Amino acid sequence: MIVFGFLLIAGLAILFWYLSRGGHPEDMVHKSHRDEDPVEIAKRRYARGEITREQFQKIVGDLKE
Repeated sequence: MIVFGFLLIAGLAILFWYLSRGGHPEDMVHKSHRDEDPVEIAKRRYARGEITREQFQKIVGDLKE
């Protein structure tokens, strides 16, 4: 029981520390966005519906200039 309590507190402390640095929980699994290709980020945002087709095309066009 003591070990479980310690692991729970440690996990919450790590999560709080990570989020207080401006991190996102998905970044714990995926590589850092700084290392990703901007077009790949735009593709993922478009696939999730965060941006429209027009916004996606503008982003990709702007990045190719």
